Amino acid sequence: MKKVYFDNGLKKLSLEEKNNLLKKYNFQQDDIQICYTDKRRFLSSGQKRGEGSIFFVSNVFDLGSSLEEIKSVLKAFTKQGLNIVCVTEGYEFFEGEKSETLIKGMEIAIDIKKMCHSFVIKNTIQKKRENGEKVGRHIGSKNKKPSLCEVHKDFIFQSLKNGVSKSQIAKTVGVTSRTIFNFERQNGSR
Repeated sequence: MKKVYFDNGLKKLSLEEKNNLLKKYNFQQDDIQICYTDKRRFLSSGQKRGEGSIFFVSNVFDLGSSLEEIKSVLKAFTKQGLNIVCVTEGYEFFEGEKSETLIKGMEIAIDIKKMCHSFVIKNTIQKKRENGEKVGRHIGSKNKKPSLCEVHKDFIFQSLKNGVSKSQIAKTVGVTSRTIFNFERQNGSR
């Protein structure tokens, strides 16, 4: 028996509309089990799904609010052998080469979006500099990233000499273990 999953947003579909969807994708009413769920609960449940099962969502934004999130949900669904249909747009993501190509295309689109964003920021900064505007922190302003004070530095050196673990030092000082590792690498031991 195959399972057919409907996103909770599709509960308002009439019986006729559901039957038309099932017919379109060659599902017979007598050999399927219909379930209603949402994508988060569905992905986190970890339960086994039959090969060829299908998940209907009302639109592509039910899969996620960003291209990255949609891509990761599609990847997770197709990895489980699950087919996805976005009813409003008519998008179909079935297991196989076509879905892998679409996911790869999304990855390329995400990379292009990041490059475009970086390009726009660089151009904006360059134009501001050409117009004589100052870019960056104001003169006299300090870096907002907190730095270790001398008392902390001395405590860290002493603790390292005494063999205290870096994670314990980090908890005591109130910084991350990475900060302690970086501090030790940059300053060595006295």
